[in-house]
Amino acid sequence: MIKVLNVTEEGRGGGPHGRIAQVAHFLRGKGVETIISFPKNGSEHFQKELNQLGLKYYPISLHRITRNKIELLYYFLFFFSDIWNLTRVIRKENIDVIHVNGAYQYKAAIAGFICKTRVIWHLNDMYQPRLIRFVFRILSQKVAHGFIFASKKTREYYWENFMSKRATIDIPAPVDLKKFKGDLQKVQRVNLGRDDRIKIASVGYFNPDKDFETLVNVASKVVQEYPNGDFLIVGKVYHNQEAYFRSVKKRVDELNLSKNIHFLGHQSDVAQILKECHFYLCTSQREASPMAVWEALAMGMPIVSTDVGDVKLVFEKYKTGSIANIKDHNGLAAILIGLIRDPGLTMNYKKNSLNAINEFDISTIASKHLDIYTTVALRCLG
Repeated sequence: MIKVLNVTEEGRGGGPHGRIAQVAHFLRGKGVETIISFPKNGSEHFQKELNQLGLKYYPISLHRITRNKIELLYYFLFFFSDIWNLTRVIRKENIDVIHVNGAYQYKAAIAGFICKTRVIWHLNDMYQPRLIRFVFRILSQKVAHGFIFASKKTREYYWENFMSKRATIDIPAPVDLKKFKGDLQKVQRVNLGRDDRIKIASVGYFNPDKDFETLVNVASKVVQEYPNGDFLIVGKVYHNQEAYFRSVKKRVDELNLSKNIHFLGHQSDVAQILKECHFYLCTSQREASPMAVWEALAMGMPIVSTDVGDVKLVFEKYKTGSIANIKDHNGLAAILIGLIRDPGLTMNYKKNSLNAINEFDISTIASKHLDIYTTVALRCLG
Protein backbone atom coordinates (compact mmCIF):
# COMPACT_ATOMS: atom_id res chain seq x y z
CA MET A 1 0.00 0.00 0.00
CA ILE A 2 1.35 3.42 -1.04
CA LYS A 3 0.23 6.33 1.12
CA VAL A 4 0.03 9.61 -0.78
CA LEU A 5 -0.48 13.05 0.73
CA ASN A 6 -1.96 15.27 -1.99
CA VAL A 7 -1.56 18.92 -0.96
CA THR A 8 -3.01 22.07 -2.47
CA GLU A 9 -2.48 25.52 -0.99
CA GLU A 10 -5.74 26.66 -2.62
CA GLY A 11 -8.85 26.15 -0.52
CA ARG A 12 -11.43 27.17 -3.07
CA GLY A 13 -12.54 24.75 -5.76
CA GLY A 14 -11.38 24.50 -9.34
CA GLY A 15 -10.06 22.09 -11.93
CA PRO A 16 -7.13 20.82 -9.80
CA HIS A 17 -9.49 20.08 -6.90
CA GLY A 18 -11.72 18.00 -9.14
CA ARG A 19 -8.71 16.08 -10.41
CA ILE A 20 -7.38 15.49 -6.88
CA ALA A 21 -10.71 14.12 -5.68
CA GLN A 22 -11.43 11.99 -8.76
CA VAL A 23 -8.00 10.36 -8.84
CA ALA A 24 -7.98 9.70 -5.08
CA HIS A 25 -11.40 8.09 -5.25
CA PHE A 26 -10.54 5.93 -8.25
CA LEU A 27 -7.24 4.66 -6.78
CA ARG A 28 -8.79 3.70 -3.46
CA GLY A 29 -8.62 -0.08 -3.20
CA LYS A 30 -6.02 -0.25 -5.97
CA GLY A 31 -2.92 -0.14 -3.77
CA VAL A 32 -3.00 3.62 -3.09
CA GLU A 33 -4.45 5.44 -0.10
CA THR A 34 -4.67 9.16 -0.76
CA ILE A 35 -4.98 11.69 2.04
CA ILE A 36 -5.71 15.27 1.02
CA SER A 37 -4.61 18.43 2.80
CA PHE A 38 -5.60 22.03 2.04
CA PRO A 39 -6.41 25.35 3.77
CA LYS A 40 -9.32 25.42 6.19
CA ASN A 41 -10.43 28.86 5.02
CA GLY A 42 -12.61 28.89 1.92
CA SER A 43 -12.65 25.13 1.45
CA GLU A 44 -16.19 24.33 2.55
CA HIS A 45 -17.29 23.24 -0.94
CA PHE A 46 -14.21 21.03 -1.38
CA GLN A 47 -14.73 19.42 2.03
CA LYS A 48 -18.32 18.63 1.08
CA GLU A 49 -17.17 16.95 -2.13
CA LEU A 50 -14.55 14.87 -0.27
CA ASN A 51 -17.12 13.83 2.33
CA GLN A 52 -19.45 12.62 -0.41
CA LEU A 53 -16.61 10.50 -1.83
CA GLY A 54 -15.60 9.19 1.58
CA LEU A 55 -12.02 10.48 1.29
CA LYS A 56 -9.78 11.28 4.25
CA TYR A 57 -8.54 14.85 4.48
CA TYR A 58 -6.86 17.40 6.74
CA PRO A 59 -8.01 21.03 6.51
CA ILE A 60 -5.17 22.94 8.19
CA SER A 61 -3.78 26.43 8.58
CA LEU A 62 -2.21 26.93 5.17
CA HIS A 63 -1.80 30.25 3.38
CA ARG A 64 -1.41 30.75 -0.36
CA ILE A 65 0.54 33.17 -2.52
CA THR A 66 -1.75 35.92 -3.76
CA ARG A 67 -1.65 39.48 -5.04
CA ASN A 68 -3.77 40.61 -2.10
CA LYS A 69 -1.29 42.46 0.12
CA ILE A 70 -2.81 41.39 3.44
CA GLU A 71 -3.08 37.73 2.42
CA LEU A 72 0.46 37.85 1.03
CA LEU A 73 1.67 39.20 4.37
CA TYR A 74 0.01 36.25 6.11
CA TYR A 75 1.68 33.90 3.63
CA PHE A 76 5.12 35.01 4.79
CA LEU A 77 4.22 35.47 8.48
CA PHE A 78 2.92 31.91 8.72
CA PHE A 79 5.30 30.35 6.22
CA PHE A 80 7.19 28.16 8.69
CA SER A 81 4.19 27.34 10.87
CA ASP A 82 2.30 26.16 7.75
CA ILE A 83 5.22 23.89 6.87
CA TRP A 84 5.22 22.58 10.44
CA ASN A 85 1.51 21.77 10.15
CA LEU A 86 2.22 19.75 7.02
CA THR A 87 5.11 17.86 8.62
CA ARG A 88 2.79 16.82 11.44
CA VAL A 89 0.36 15.30 8.94
CA ILE A 90 3.18 13.56 7.06
CA ARG A 91 4.56 11.98 10.21
CA LYS A 92 1.19 11.11 11.71
CA GLU A 93 0.05 9.31 8.55
CA ASN A 94 3.46 7.82 7.69
CA ILE A 95 3.27 9.20 4.16
CA ASP A 96 5.31 7.60 1.34
CA VAL A 97 4.79 10.18 -1.43
CA ILE A 98 3.80 13.85 -1.35
CA HIS A 99 1.93 15.19 -4.38
CA VAL A 100 2.51 18.95 -4.76
CA ASN A 101 0.10 20.95 -6.98
CA GLY A 102 1.55 23.95 -8.79
CA ALA A 103 5.00 25.46 -9.28
CA TYR A 104 4.31 28.16 -6.68
CA GLN A 105 3.25 25.74 -3.93
CA TYR A 106 6.54 25.37 -2.10
CA LYS A 107 5.42 24.48 1.41
CA ALA A 108 4.47 20.84 0.88
CA ALA A 109 7.72 20.24 -1.02
CA ILE A 110 9.76 21.70 1.84
CA ALA A 111 7.77 19.68 4.39
CA GLY A 112 8.54 16.55 2.39
CA PHE A 113 12.23 17.39 2.37
CA ILE A 114 12.23 17.90 6.14
CA CYS A 115 10.48 14.56 6.67
CA LYS A 116 12.70 12.79 4.10
CA THR A 117 9.60 11.86 2.09
CA ARG A 118 9.48 11.48 -1.68
CA VAL A 119 8.00 14.45 -3.57
CA ILE A 120 6.15 14.51 -6.90
CA TRP A 121 5.65 18.01 -8.27
CA HIS A 122 2.56 18.46 -10.48
CA LEU A 123 2.94 21.33 -12.94
CA ASN A 124 -0.46 22.39 -14.24
CA ASP A 125 -0.06 25.88 -15.70
CA MET A 126 1.57 27.69 -18.59
CA TYR A 127 2.86 30.82 -16.91
CA GLN A 128 4.44 31.96 -13.66
CA PRO A 129 6.32 35.18 -12.86
CA ARG A 130 10.08 34.97 -13.24
CA LEU A 131 10.73 34.97 -9.47
CA ILE A 132 8.26 32.12 -8.89
CA ARG A 133 9.93 30.04 -11.59
CA PHE A 134 13.39 30.80 -10.24
CA VAL A 135 12.50 29.62 -6.74
CA PHE A 136 10.75 26.56 -8.18
CA ARG A 137 13.80 25.67 -10.27
CA ILE A 138 16.17 25.86 -7.30
CA LEU A 139 13.86 24.09 -4.86
CA SER A 140 12.63 21.34 -7.17
CA GLN A 141 16.17 20.39 -8.13
CA LYS A 142 16.82 19.74 -4.43
CA VAL A 143 13.60 18.08 -3.25
CA ALA A 144 11.59 16.65 -6.19
CA HIS A 145 11.82 12.98 -7.14
CA GLY A 146 9.28 13.12 -9.95
CA PHE A 147 7.28 15.53 -12.09
CA ILE A 148 3.80 15.41 -13.61
CA PHE A 149 3.16 17.73 -16.55
CA ALA A 150 -0.43 18.61 -17.41
CA SER A 151 0.41 18.88 -21.12
CA LYS A 152 3.28 18.69 -23.57
CA LYS A 153 3.34 22.49 -23.64
CA THR A 154 3.70 22.51 -19.85
CA ARG A 155 6.65 20.14 -20.15
CA GLU A 156 8.28 22.46 -22.68
CA TYR A 157 7.65 25.51 -20.50
CA TYR A 158 9.15 24.09 -17.31
CA TRP A 159 11.72 21.61 -18.61
CA GLU A 160 15.20 21.68 -17.04
CA ASN A 161 18.03 19.26 -17.80
CA PHE A 162 18.07 17.82 -14.26
CA MET A 163 14.48 16.57 -14.75
CA SER A 164 15.73 13.90 -17.16
CA LYS A 165 17.14 12.08 -14.13
CA ARG A 166 13.77 12.08 -12.33
CA ALA A 167 10.54 10.22 -13.01
CA THR A 168 8.36 12.29 -15.37
CA ILE A 169 4.99 11.76 -17.05
CA ASP A 170 2.41 13.81 -18.99
CA ILE A 171 -1.09 13.56 -17.48
CA PRO A 172 -3.96 15.77 -18.70
CA ALA A 173 -6.94 16.76 -16.59
CA PRO A 174 -9.48 13.91 -16.21
CA VAL A 175 -13.14 13.63 -17.10
CA ASP A 176 -15.68 11.54 -15.23
CA LEU A 177 -17.37 9.81 -18.16
CA LYS A 178 -20.14 8.47 -15.95
CA LYS A 179 -21.17 12.06 -15.40
CA PHE A 180 -20.40 13.67 -18.75
CA LYS A 181 -20.96 10.81 -21.16
CA GLY A 182 -22.80 7.83 -19.72
CA ASP A 183 -26.50 7.71 -20.55
CA LEU A 184 -27.24 11.23 -21.78
CA GLN A 185 -30.94 10.44 -21.74
CA LYS A 186 -30.74 10.47 -17.94
CA VAL A 187 -29.15 13.90 -17.77
CA GLN A 188 -31.82 16.20 -16.39
CA ARG A 189 -32.97 18.88 -18.81
CA VAL A 190 -32.73 22.47 -17.69
CA ASN A 191 -34.59 25.49 -19.00
CA LEU A 192 -32.14 27.72 -20.86
CA GLY A 193 -34.67 29.68 -22.85
CA ARG A 194 -36.42 29.17 -26.15
CA ASP A 195 -35.48 26.20 -28.33
CA ASP A 196 -34.96 28.40 -31.40
CA ARG A 197 -31.90 30.03 -29.81
CA ILE A 198 -28.35 29.03 -30.80
CA LYS A 199 -26.66 28.30 -27.47
CA ILE A 200 -22.89 28.57 -27.03
CA ALA A 201 -21.46 27.51 -23.66
CA SER A 202 -18.27 28.50 -21.85
CA VAL A 203 -17.28 27.20 -18.42
CA GLY A 204 -14.73 28.57 -15.97
CA TYR A 205 -14.23 30.52 -12.78
CA PHE A 206 -13.89 34.23 -13.50
CA ASN A 207 -10.28 35.36 -13.80
CA PRO A 208 -8.32 37.24 -16.49
CA ASP A 209 -6.69 34.04 -17.78
CA LYS A 210 -10.11 32.93 -19.06
CA ASP A 211 -10.22 36.13 -21.15
CA PHE A 212 -13.97 36.57 -21.14
CA GLU A 213 -13.45 39.97 -22.79
CA THR A 214 -12.56 38.08 -25.95
CA LEU A 215 -15.70 35.98 -25.57
CA VAL A 216 -17.76 39.18 -25.43
CA ASN A 217 -16.08 40.44 -28.60
CA VAL A 218 -16.75 37.10 -30.31
CA ALA A 219 -20.40 37.34 -29.31
CA SER A 220 -20.69 40.83 -30.80
CA LYS A 221 -19.55 39.46 -34.17
CA VAL A 222 -21.71 36.34 -34.06
CA VAL A 223 -24.97 38.06 -33.12
CA GLN A 224 -24.60 40.41 -36.08
CA GLU A 225 -25.07 37.30 -38.25
CA TYR A 226 -27.28 35.36 -35.85
CA PRO A 227 -29.26 37.61 -33.50
CA ASN A 228 -30.69 34.47 -31.86
CA GLY A 229 -27.26 33.51 -30.53
CA ASP A 230 -27.00 33.05 -26.75
CA PHE A 231 -23.65 32.84 -24.95
CA LEU A 232 -23.94 31.09 -21.58
CA ILE A 233 -21.04 31.60 -19.15
CA VAL A 234 -20.95 29.13 -16.26
CA GLY A 235 -18.59 29.92 -13.40
CA LYS A 236 -18.35 31.34 -9.93
CA VAL A 237 -17.11 34.86 -9.24
CA TYR A 238 -14.84 34.89 -6.20
CA HIS A 239 -14.55 38.08 -4.18
CA ASN A 240 -11.03 38.81 -5.45
CA GLN A 241 -12.30 38.67 -9.05
CA GLU A 242 -15.37 40.87 -8.62
CA ALA A 243 -13.62 43.84 -10.26
CA TYR A 244 -12.77 41.70 -13.27
CA PHE A 245 -16.35 40.46 -13.48
CA ARG A 246 -17.64 44.04 -13.39
CA SER A 247 -15.28 45.01 -16.24
CA VAL A 248 -16.60 42.13 -18.37
CA LYS A 249 -20.19 43.02 -17.53
CA LYS A 250 -19.49 46.66 -18.43
CA ARG A 251 -18.20 45.56 -21.83
CA VAL A 252 -21.37 43.52 -22.36
CA ASP A 253 -23.50 46.58 -21.63
CA GLU A 254 -21.39 48.81 -23.89
CA LEU A 255 -22.01 46.45 -26.81
CA ASN A 256 -25.72 46.05 -25.98
CA LEU A 257 -25.32 42.30 -25.55
CA SER A 258 -27.16 41.81 -22.29
CA LYS A 259 -29.89 39.85 -24.11
CA ASN A 260 -27.32 37.55 -25.71
CA ILE A 261 -24.73 36.96 -22.96
CA HIS A 262 -25.93 35.30 -19.78
CA PHE A 263 -23.92 34.80 -16.58
CA LEU A 264 -25.17 31.63 -14.92
CA GLY A 265 -22.77 31.62 -11.96
CA HIS A 266 -21.80 28.36 -10.27
CA GLN A 267 -23.76 25.31 -11.40
CA SER A 268 -23.63 22.03 -9.49
CA ASP A 269 -24.11 19.90 -12.61
CA VAL A 270 -22.44 21.34 -15.68
CA ALA A 271 -23.52 18.36 -17.79
CA GLN A 272 -27.11 19.62 -17.59
CA ILE A 273 -26.07 22.92 -19.16
CA LEU A 274 -23.85 21.42 -21.85
CA LYS A 275 -26.55 19.01 -22.96
CA GLU A 276 -28.80 21.94 -23.89
CA CYS A 277 -26.10 23.83 -25.82
CA HIS A 278 -25.05 23.53 -29.46
CA PHE A 279 -21.41 24.66 -29.31
CA TYR A 280 -18.61 25.13 -26.78
CA LEU A 281 -16.30 28.15 -26.85
CA CYS A 282 -12.99 28.45 -24.97
CA THR A 283 -11.27 31.85 -25.08
CA SER A 284 -8.59 31.22 -22.45
CA GLN A 285 -5.17 32.84 -22.64
CA ARG A 286 -3.40 30.36 -20.38
CA GLU A 287 -4.45 26.81 -19.60
CA ALA A 288 -2.29 23.72 -19.41
CA SER A 289 -5.09 21.16 -19.68
CA PRO A 290 -8.55 22.74 -19.90
CA MET A 291 -10.84 20.29 -18.10
CA ALA A 292 -13.94 22.14 -19.31
CA VAL A 293 -12.93 21.55 -22.94
CA TRP A 294 -12.45 17.83 -22.30
CA GLU A 295 -15.85 17.70 -20.58
CA ALA A 296 -17.42 19.33 -23.63
CA LEU A 297 -15.73 16.66 -25.76
CA ALA A 298 -17.31 13.99 -23.58
CA MET A 299 -20.72 15.53 -24.23
CA GLY A 300 -20.12 15.30 -27.98
CA MET A 301 -20.03 19.05 -28.52
CA PRO A 302 -18.37 20.81 -31.47
CA ILE A 303 -15.71 23.07 -29.95
CA VAL A 304 -14.02 26.32 -30.91
CA SER A 305 -10.97 27.16 -28.80
CA THR A 306 -7.88 29.29 -28.51
CA ASP A 307 -4.54 27.50 -28.83
CA VAL A 308 -3.99 26.61 -25.17
CA GLY A 309 -2.45 23.50 -23.62
CA ASP A 310 -2.63 20.46 -25.88
CA VAL A 311 -6.03 21.36 -27.36
CA LYS A 312 -4.55 21.85 -30.84
CA LEU A 313 -2.83 18.44 -30.72
CA VAL A 314 -6.09 16.72 -29.72
CA PHE A 315 -8.12 18.55 -32.36
CA GLU A 316 -5.62 17.72 -35.10
CA LYS A 317 -5.49 14.07 -34.06
CA TYR A 318 -9.23 13.47 -33.79
CA LYS A 319 -10.72 16.30 -35.92
CA THR A 320 -12.93 17.39 -33.04
CA GLY A 321 -12.86 21.17 -33.24
CA SER A 322 -11.21 24.31 -34.58
CA ILE A 323 -8.44 26.51 -33.21
CA ALA A 324 -7.73 30.25 -33.38
CA ASN A 325 -4.92 32.29 -31.90
CA ILE A 326 -5.20 33.68 -28.39
CA LYS A 327 -7.22 36.93 -28.28
CA ASP A 328 -8.20 36.55 -31.95
CA HIS A 329 -11.90 37.33 -31.56
CA ASN A 330 -12.32 37.80 -35.31
CA GLY A 331 -10.89 34.34 -36.00
CA LEU A 332 -12.94 32.68 -33.27
CA ALA A 333 -16.12 34.38 -34.46
CA ALA A 334 -15.49 33.41 -38.09
CA ILE A 335 -15.00 29.76 -37.10
CA LEU A 336 -18.14 29.74 -34.97
CA ILE A 337 -20.23 31.34 -37.71
CA GLY A 338 -18.83 28.80 -40.18
CA LEU A 339 -19.89 25.92 -37.92
CA ILE A 340 -23.39 27.33 -37.55
CA ARG A 341 -23.66 27.50 -41.34
CA ASP A 342 -22.25 24.01 -41.89
CA PRO A 343 -24.33 21.31 -40.13
CA GLY A 344 -22.29 18.58 -41.83
CA LEU A 345 -18.99 19.74 -40.30
CA THR A 346 -20.72 20.25 -36.97
CA MET A 347 -21.99 16.66 -37.04
CA ASN A 348 -18.50 15.35 -37.87
CA TYR A 349 -17.06 17.22 -34.90
CA LYS A 350 -19.74 15.73 -32.67
CA LYS A 351 -18.97 12.18 -33.78
CA ASN A 352 -15.20 12.62 -33.54
CA SER A 353 -15.44 14.18 -30.07
CA LEU A 354 -16.77 10.92 -28.69
CA ASN A 355 -13.78 9.07 -30.17
CA ALA A 356 -11.28 11.38 -28.48
CA ILE A 357 -12.55 11.36 -24.94
CA ASN A 358 -11.09 8.02 -23.84
CA GLU A 359 -7.72 9.77 -23.52
CA PHE A 360 -9.19 11.78 -20.64
CA ASP A 361 -11.27 9.09 -18.95
CA ILE A 362 -10.61 9.05 -15.20
CA SER A 363 -9.58 5.38 -15.39
CA THR A 364 -6.80 6.26 -17.85
CA ILE A 365 -5.69 9.32 -15.88
CA ALA A 366 -5.73 7.53 -12.52
CA SER A 367 -3.69 4.65 -13.95
CA LYS A 368 -1.01 7.13 -15.02
CA HIS A 369 -0.96 8.57 -11.50
CA LEU A 370 -0.56 5.04 -10.15
CA ASP A 371 2.41 4.50 -12.47
CA ILE A 372 4.37 7.50 -11.21
CA TYR A 373 3.36 6.94 -7.56
CA THR A 374 4.67 3.38 -7.82
CA THR A 375 7.86 4.39 -9.63
CA VAL A 376 8.74 7.06 -7.08
CA ALA A 377 7.78 4.94 -4.08
CA LEU A 378 9.79 1.92 -5.29
CA ARG A 379 12.83 4.14 -5.81
CA CYS A 380 12.41 5.15 -2.19
CA LEU A 381 12.26 1.50 -1.05
CA GLY A 382 15.22 0.69 -3.23
